[in-house]
Amino acid sequence: MVATPPTASTADPKTQADDFYAQRADVMKVRQALIVLRQADTANPSDYEIVWRLARANYYLGTHSPDDTETEKAFRDGIDAGNDAVCPSRDQIGQRRIGPCDIGAIEFRERDDCQHREQDDDHQPDADPAAQASQ
Repeated sequence: MVATPPTASTADPKTQADDFYAQRADVMKVRQALIVLRQADTANPSDYEIVWRLARANYYLGTHSPDDTETEKAFRDGIDAGNDAVCPSRDQIGQRRIGPCDIGAIEFRERDDCQHREQDDDHQPDADPAAQASQ
């Protein structure tokens, strides 16, 4: 008995997207790969193997599409997918990340406004260097 290859509807989305991307000389195949990958990303947004493929396909589409609007969108989507691929699940202060990755940013922490005001009241401005020199 000979096993039949999976059909497009039952294939693993990564394999299916790879098959479309292998035919990327036809830009429509890249668009089809992106559709498969976006659906897979919606179902499993933390899958690194999906998001790096999204970044790659978007980059290719951005460099080969004749439509300027599609090119710009593909590059933006590709950057977002690339950031998602390398973004840790926890931020710099150890909190679970909510929303898009902010690579290189310092995380925001709420602080006690009273404590902040007290620190400001204690802060004395630096003395004028010219006034210090004349003393």
